[in-house]
Amino acid sequence: LSNNSVSKAVASGVKNFKVYNKSNVVSFVASNPADSAQSIAAIFRDGDSRFYTLRESIVSDLKIAAAHYFNVDYVAISDGQSVEILRGNFPSVDRDSSTSLKTLTNLSITNGVKQLSFSPSGQYVFMQLSNNFASYNLEYEMLSNSTIASATANVSMDWINDNYIWSSVKGKLTIREFDGQNIHELNSISDSQDVALSRNGK
Repeated sequence: LSNNSVSKAVASGVKNFKVYNKSNVVSFVASNPADSAQSIAAIFRDGDSRFYTLRESIVSDLKIAAAHYFNVDYVAISDGQSVEILRGNFPSVDRDSSTSLKTLTNLSITNGVKQLSFSPSGQYVFMQLSNNFASYNLEYEMLSNSTIASATANVSMDWINDNYIWSSVKGKLTIREFDGQNIHELNSISDSQDVALSRNGK
């Protein structure tokens, strides 16, 4: 982000945030300054004077993530047992009177979302749901569900590249495609370790 935005506070009471570096957009959940019983899901664009609120909710596990894929901006918001995916252009409080994001789909999630993110390329929305996960393919508008065998509710999982997700179960590192297919067990791993690919993709 620019020096102007780094040197000042964007929001207070922030509970979690993500930075989408391809478009210099910060998505975050924070306490609602107008109502302490609520949380807000908002985005902040580099160069704007303040953030733009997309959702107000009393749900304690409100989550938001943003991405840019094939010249279109996307935002995913999990609010209790639903995930809304929006597409269009990121709104700006300085240049837009209303948001240009429109709902692409609403997904019903039975047990709530533990983790919400986009793949590094922006093509897939990832939703960790306890010991299983779901992914939504933005290009084909298709939802996939996958269960990780022997995993507990605290299983660690995340993107390892544009198409594969890693998970750690009982000391074993496993990778699988975004839709749960092509599973490969790679190595031993500690529950406290994170996973990344080297520059040559190995």
